[in-house]
Amino acid sequence: VSWLYGMFRTEEETLFNLGYYSNETVDELIDTGDALSGSDREQATKLFIEAQEILVEDAAAIFFYDHANTHVARTDIAGFVDNPAYPHVVFVYQAPILGSLFLSVPS
Repeated sequence: VSWLYGMFRTEEETLFNLGYYSNETVDELIDTGDALSGSDREQATKLFIEAQEILVEDAAAIFFYDHANTHVARTDIAGFVDNPAYPHVVFVYQAPILGSLFLSVPS
């Protein structure tokens, strides 16, 4: 479930949508994006971007900064893509070392 779902999707009983924001179009974009996020990440991303554009236009919240995470790595580490949901967390299976693996199985 996306961050947008918890913060901006319409809720019958308020848990995280503390601004009480409600927009049927945004709800549909969030629901469809969440449903597609495991099978069609590119389309889900487009839907989430569209939902975010509506949120900005509706002034659903004040987005006053964008946090950038900085990572330092050795030159032989490649293929790492940061997941903003888990900043500063490196999952071993996502960061192969060129020419070898973090974990090796004894022969």
